[in-house]
Amino acid sequence: MKTTISPVFLVAFMAITTSTLLLTPMVAAKASPETQAVIDKVCRQMEDYQFCNQTFNNDLPQPDTDKVGLTKIAIVESQHNATNTLQFIRDLIPKEKDPGQLNHLTVCENAYGIVKQSFDQAYDAFNKGDYRGMQGYERITPRALASCVTIFQVPPKTNENPLNERNREMRILLTMAIVTATTSTLLLLSPMVASELSPATQAMIDLICRQMEDYQFCNQTFNHDLIEPFTDKVGFTRVAILEAQYNATNTLKFIRDELIPKEKDPGQLHNYQVCESAYDTLKESFDQAYDAFNRGDYQGMQNYERGTPKAIASCVTTFKVPPGALDERNREMRILLTMAVVTSSLLDK
Repeated sequence: MKTTISPVFLVAFMAITTSTLLLTPMVAAKASPETQAVIDKVCRQMEDYQFCNQTFNNDLPQPDTDKVGLTKIAIVESQHNATNTLQFIRDLIPKEKDPGQLNHLTVCENAYGIVKQSFDQAYDAFNKGDYRGMQGYERITPRALASCVTIFQVPPKTNENPLNERNREMRILLTMAIVTATTSTLLLLSPMVASELSPATQAMIDLICRQMEDYQFCNQTFNHDLIEPFTDKVGFTRVAILEAQYNATNTLKFIRDELIPKEKDPGQLHNYQVCESAYDTLKESFDQAYDAFNRGDYQGMQNYERGTPKAIASCVTTFKVPPGALDERNREMRILLTMAVVTSSLLDK
């Protein structure tokens, strides 16, 4: 007698079987000796080898994972950590009653917002094969994270830093992301120091920075962010736009979170509001300029940058009696936007 199986039974059996598979934890692939050697090379540079090694080994898609695969793991883990920590901070803020601690958490919210956005953009660039763009987004993350660490070291000091372990893990993860990028054979991206720069690259830096009000600041900014000995005009332009964008974003946040809410004097409050509008214009302009740069629309990029000197001037001139809380930030912003304008103009030549 021939046995027939009900279609309903088959569907139910398939559903149970597939759901069981979905609920079964995946075991990470054991790294091959070659892959483990690369992991060791990266993780020996970290402050916590065990954490780094475990992170890579937990996420390996296959035993023979190349450097690009390890780069992807580091970016995804950094992105995940930044997203989770940002949510954790946002959950803490409504419950915090101490004004000092609330201020610290707000600074950290801003820091992790920048870190998250940077790794979101880095991951998009990675998926497009734009490895230099990816590295550019990653490079600003250590400075952003540092603001969340140092804020707990200045008055008013609080008894507890609820982000100590999260900051430590984030610091390791973003360093892993940067190091895997710089060790990848596709990228060959290692931070340059002046002695390693080609004469032509340093000559270009000198040409740009001699036009600035502070040669040293300009020279140091380029040397810190350049990723290869031979950097062309397009590379200089990318550095200048990213630094201007980062500075405008941070200063706008500083004005909105630190200066305006605490100011009691109506005249000074008006000044800060003028500066808020100015830096909002700067941030938007450099956001759009960088988008245009990535599209190869250099004319559009220059158009967005063109109005930035006037915007920063409105913040400088509104203060009748210097020095003010924004003097140094305005000075750096002025230099950075001039660097961006000058480097962009070189693309026409």
